[in-house]
Amino acid sequence: MHLTALQSLLIGMIVVSSLAFLSVCKRDSVARLMLKPLTTLLITLLAASFIDQLSGPFQSAALLITAGLIFSLAGDIFLQLQTKWFRFGLASFLIAHLAYICAIGMPGGSAPFIGGHWIAAAIALCGLVAIYTPMHRHLARERVPVALYAVVIAALLFVTLLQWLNGGSLILLVGVILFSISDSLLAANRFVRPWPSAQYQVMSTYYSAQLLIALSLAELTG
Repeated sequence: MHLTALQSLLIGMIVVSSLAFLSVCKRDSVARLMLKPLTTLLITLLAASFIDQLSGPFQSAALLITAGLIFSLAGDIFLQLQTKWFRFGLASFLIAHLAYICAIGMPGGSAPFIGGHWIAAAIALCGLVAIYTPMHRHLARERVPVALYAVVIAALLFVTLLQWLNGGSLILLVGVILFSISDSLLAANRFVRPWPSAQYQVMSTYYSAQLLIALSLAELTG
């Protein structure tokens, strides 16, 4: 059976991500350092495979999502290093979120949903409160950068909800929600209280999120 490039990348991503989970289980830090970014790299290549199939604003959106995945890859590496690299990881993911916001805000879609801005804003604001409030008192020097990051997550939720209300991608919406959950779990584990299964929960929501965001580009090729 002949596999397409997309199928090969999907299979590769599943295999490598499974090995990444195993490396966490085995507490193999060297393997984890290689396998976690490699999983994101495969998702990045998957997203990049759609660029040539698109044109106009859709192609620009694919380029921005691919750029966001590249910065996410950098963030994966920084967050696995010593604590002093945490801000670099945060900055990398902040840029990734901004790239996604620009991509999702590209022109297109159906007629605006009446009241959609207010609905999306209300839900995003609730998400911001839910993400930042529990960890606020646990933050010290990181209070400002984490607050800024939380605002950008809320902005990403807003534009994604708005595009969905206007007839956009449900796959993309689920991906962004999972990304927000992953960020929240990561922050809670780091700043509030660590728990044994945190890494597995963060990785499962993170990889699922990035994969769905990348696969949402397939809907634009139709």
